[in-house]
Amino acid sequence: MSCPYCDSDDGCEHLLLVADTAWCAFEAGELVSAIEGFHEKLRAKYLGLDDDNFPADVERRLFKIILDLAASFADKEDNFDLNDRPGLSQAYRVFYCSTAQRVSEAYDAFVRQSIDYAERERFFCV
Repeated sequence: MSCPYCDSDDGCEHLLLVADTAWCAFEAGELVSAIEGFHEKLRAKYLGLDDDNFPADVERRLFKIILDLAASFADKEDNFDLNDRPGLSQAYRVFYCSTAQRVSEAYDAFVRQSIDYAERERFFCV
């Protein structure tokens, strides 16, 4: 994968998020730390101190919500599969912004919207 703005094959100032859609994992990009903060807020609100993970159905919902938010902030998106090894499938969605300033704005918007979302939505019946 290379950046559509600077052709870098490594992380660059345009990289907003790399998501492994096969494993529901966030691999790289500016939004990763904001996503971790979002998860922490939800854990504090919904889970006990000894619980590290959400139930699988909740984790999948959160993953989709985060991908939808990233797509709404990104200027470009790329999807690709790495199916070069038998029995191992990897699929990625990669989100880019046209400038470092747009990445910073997307980060700030993600933080605001994810906090609002965490306060508004109910993920568990309590």
